[in-house]
Amino acid sequence: MRRWYSFISRQQWVARQLDCITTVSQASAADIARDFGIAREAIRVIENGVDLEVFRPLPAVPRRSDV
Repeated sequence: MRRWYSFISRQQWVARQLDCITTVSQASAADIARDFGIAREAIRVIENGVDLEVFRPLPAVPRRSDV
């Protein structure tokens, strides 16, 4: 466990030097703000997702029926 958590103090120092932090969820933003002492306004959330207008099945591509 020591090895895993040994870098957190360095991450905290780096996070405080940044103008903005990007993360993937409101929950992780809250954790970062709380654990690293970062203002919530300095954290931007960009949620994971897929643009279904761009990434969609193409009608001409054959599909397996057993999947």
